[in-house]
Amino acid sequence: MSTPEPAAAGRELKAFLRECVYASPPLVEQKEQSAQKVTELFRLYLESPDRLPVAYQVRAAGEPLHRVVCDYVAGMTDTYLLRLHNSELG
Repeated sequence: MSTPEPAAAGRELKAFLRECVYASPPLVEQKEQSAQKVTELFRLYLESPDRLPVAYQVRAAGEPLHRVVCDYVAGMTDTYLLRLHNSELG
């Protein structure tokens, strides 16, 4: 069982992290920009599946396209997603 002091310190730390780190305006803005880029790539590949890597094009012949595109985008690292977004969509 925890004592009141450490429990209160834990609550204060969590509140601080939530306010100053997780919900900080720069981080929230960056998360929104990243989500927009994921959405744009997802739409691009739904509209132009021929731009997918060949292995994913082959999968799309037997699976729903949205599932294949989702798997492709979900497997990207952040760095790769940003690089690909810049090269595909400028």
